[in-house]
Amino acid sequence: RSVPPVTYSTRLVAYIDVMGFKKLLAGDTSKLDSFFEAVMRFSSEKRMVFSREDDFQSLVVSDAIVLSTLLSGGDLAEKLDSCSRFFYAISLIQGTLAFKQDLWTRGAVSVGKLFIDQESNVLVGEAFVQAYNLERLAIYPRVIIDPKICAEVGLSPVSFCKKINEGDRGKVLLPWRVETQMDRPSYTQDAIQIDWFRLSLNRELVPSTDIFFKGLGERMKGELDLFRKALALGQYARASHDTSDKDFDDPGGDV
Repeated sequence: RSVPPVTYSTRLVAYIDVMGFKKLLAGDTSKLDSFFEAVMRFSSEKRMVFSREDDFQSLVVSDAIVLSTLLSGGDLAEKLDSCSRFFYAISLIQGTLAFKQDLWTRGAVSVGKLFIDQESNVLVGEAFVQAYNLERLAIYPRVIIDPKICAEVGLSPVSFCKKINEGDRGKVLLPWRVETQMDRPSYTQDAIQIDWFRLSLNRELVPSTDIFFKGLGERMKGELDLFRKALALGQYARASHDTSDKDFDDPGGDV
C-alpha cells in the first residue's frame, strides 16, 4: 500500500508504555503474546465504539501503544465528548492490562497537529512528540493529561475535569488535588490523570482485583524503584475510591 499524502489535523494522541517490558521479553512469552492479543482486540472493539468521524487510529511499536482520534470541531460539548470517549477508552485498556494480566502502563495524552495512518504505519507530528516526552513525567503507572488539552477546548483545568466527569461515562479523570472523605489525609499529585482504577467498581468489567493486588504486593517486595512506584500506585488506588462528587474547588473558572 502506498503512503498517503501527509495531511495534518488536530488530534488527541496517547503514548502508552508497558512498564517492565524487558522482563516480558526475557521471561514467559505467553504473557507477551497475551499483551499483543489484548491490545489488538481492544483496537478492534474500540473501532466499533468510535464513530467514523472520530477517525480512531492505533499503532503498537514494541512496548508502546499509540492511540489517536480527531478532536471534533464544533461546539464545546462536542469537543468534551470527544475527549471523554478517548479518555474512557484509555482507561479500559489500562484497566484490562492491570486487572487481568498484571501489566502496568504509563503514558500521556496530548493534542496538536498530527498525521497517523495505521495501514501504512506512518506517524508524524508535534502532538506525538509532546505525548512521548510527557510520558516520562508520569513516573508510576498512570496516564497524565497535557494541560494543552484544557486550553484547546477553552476551559481551565479544574472546569475541564468537572465537565468531563459530569458526562455520561462518569468520572474518568482524577484531578491533581483530591480532598478525601471521612477526614482522611488528602492525596496530592502533580497532574490530571485518567482514573482507570475506578473500573474495579464495575464487577461486569472487573470480576476480581486479585491479580492486580497480588502483583502490587510482589512489586512492593522488589527493588526500591519498584517499591516507590507500587507505593504511589497504591495511594492513587485509595484516592480513586475515596473521591466524592465535591473533590476539588475551582479557584479560577473558565479560561
